[in-house]
Amino acid sequence: YKSPTVVNKEEQVLVKEASENLSTVPAKFKTEEVKVMSKPTSTRIIDIPVSYTTIEGKALVEPAKSIWKKGTGLVQRIDNTTGEIMCRVDIPAVYETYPKRVVDSPAKTTIVNVPSEFKTVSVQKILTPAREVRSPVNATYKTINKQEVAGDGSFKWLPSKSASAAVNGKPTGNVVCLKETAPEYETITQTVVKTPGRFERSLVPAVYEEVAVTRLVADASVTTIPLPEQRKTLTKRRKVSSSKLEWREVLCETNLSESTIKSIQQALNQKGYNSGSIDGVIGKSTYTALEKFQEDKNLAQGGLTFPTLDALGVKR
Repeated sequence: YKSPTVVNKEEQVLVKEASENLSTVPAKFKTEEVKVMSKPTSTRIIDIPVSYTTIEGKALVEPAKSIWKKGTGLVQRIDNTTGEIMCRVDIPAVYETYPKRVVDSPAKTTIVNVPSEFKTVSVQKILTPAREVRSPVNATYKTINKQEVAGDGSFKWLPSKSASAAVNGKPTGNVVCLKETAPEYETITQTVVKTPGRFERSLVPAVYEEVAVTRLVADASVTTIPLPEQRKTLTKRRKVSSSKLEWREVLCETNLSESTIKSIQQALNQKGYNSGSIDGVIGKSTYTALEKFQEDKNLAQGGLTFPTLDALGVKR
């Protein structure tokens, strides 16, 4: 019987499969300050108000006129109504002065360009984008000792003869049985790749900052508002007709009796014009009442004219 030949041999057994280590290199950013327009270029209208100056205004209250007054002198005439000497006197016009505001410079507008306005904000700009890094990981092996049969064992059947025994040995008388030896195993924990590594990309949204921005909706415009002139009310006398002398029939002292004067005074009193006491003398009260009556009746003034007597109902 010859035993099999066994040799020891080292063998590497895979313990962990080769794989990759995954890593990411984040993006690199740079912070910069940028200017953002917060208000566009526009125009602005500047109002320059009207400027006034005060001057002295003159308003005609009463025009120039000429009147006759009693007097004496080289230039003279006789009033044929009364027989008195009358002189013509020129009275100049009468004016009233008042402060008057006049426009020194009119209102106007000036258009001014308003430059744009900017705000400085911090902005992160990308320098290098994020990237993937794959690092290979080598497989891991374990060395084990393994016995391998280099040669099978053997035996021979020999006859029980002395001759043969001398050559091949003596018979042992043992019973030879073929016995199979089960193989021996060593359990090794092996790591295998179940799911290979991978990269999943995700979108990182942009980051915004709210900046208040004024946008031009309508250009500046000019609106003209008229300002009414200011007036002051003055009472003035306007010349309707020039003064003149007329010949009228009047009662003179020669034919003016006391009874006629009393009739005139009585008639004035009855018509509501107070001529004073009825004394037959033309005094200040009688003359004042007579002039008022002539004025109301639109009669010529300055004496006892016949139309005045007729209006009073006094007989001549």
